[in-house]
Amino acid sequence: MMATAHIEPLHDLCYRRCLDLYYDTEAPLASAKQTLSKRLRVNEDVLSEVLAEFFFEDEDGWHHSRCDKEIAKYRAKSEKAKVAGSLGGKAKNTTQKANAKRTLSERQASASNQNQNQNQNKEEALTLPFPSPEFKTSWEKWLQYRKEIKKPITPTMIESQLKNLKTMGEVRAIAMIENTICKGWQGLREESDQSLGISVAKKPKFTSCL
Repeated sequence: MMATAHIEPLHDLCYRRCLDLYYDTEAPLASAKQTLSKRLRVNEDVLSEVLAEFFFEDEDGWHHSRCDKEIAKYRAKSEKAKVAGSLGGKAKNTTQKANAKRTLSERQASASNQNQNQNQNKEEALTLPFPSPEFKTSWEKWLQYRKEIKKPITPTMIESQLKNLKTMGEVRAIAMIENTICKGWQGLREESDQSLGISVAKKPKFTSCL
């Protein structure tokens, strides 16, 4: 499921358990994260990150747009099957309910594949602002670093960061990436001009981690 391709295995597991519970109960997830994390048997911090990225909170709990649509379709089909059964089509009613449940599972799988293809296409269409091997190496190192500190970057963040780096120029952008990793920071930041020992008019130097 490419919708979760950019997140760590624990986050992916948590997301799948959230969807399973959502479809089983046909209701939004409970707002109380502590209670919900115990029910799903996942870390509360991991759960909070998953909810923030893939769900939205309302008065009755945490909602997932796709789940709500699929459950609404399933209930509509079930209601039609119930009406047909009350008119005497008991055997037909049983078949329709089975088909409705199967269709819900098929739509869920279809939605997963659709999200997977959309994210894959988005990643493939992503173009780095600088074509040099040096920038590509620094950018890949930055993505790997964020995964190692368990703060993976979402596709939206990637697009925004690349856009900002483009405005800085290649040399300055590479220097900032290397410096951020070296300092162990979570967000892309530059050294102050004074700490680098350079003037604003000069090109920034790479900061060595050694």
